[in-house]
Amino acid sequence: MRDLEAERQAIARELHDGPIQHLTAASLRLQSALAAEMVSPQSVRQALAEVDEAGKELRALMARLRGPPSTR
Repeated sequence: MRDLEAERQAIARELHDGPIQHLTAASLRLQSALAAEMVSPQSVRQALAEVDEAGKELRALMARLRGPPSTR
């Protein structure tokens, strides 16, 4: 049971330190652009890159959680 809790804590840290940070950065960048009433193509590209990176990290984390095909 302790191993399961340790793994849950590790997953929570990885989500917080990786994908959640990228999504937060993208959200803040877009909010800032909207507040300034100017949405530059560069701001949108940066936000999209953050969202793309978060998606990659989430897919990698999900693959790790699933394990090798033989254990599913």
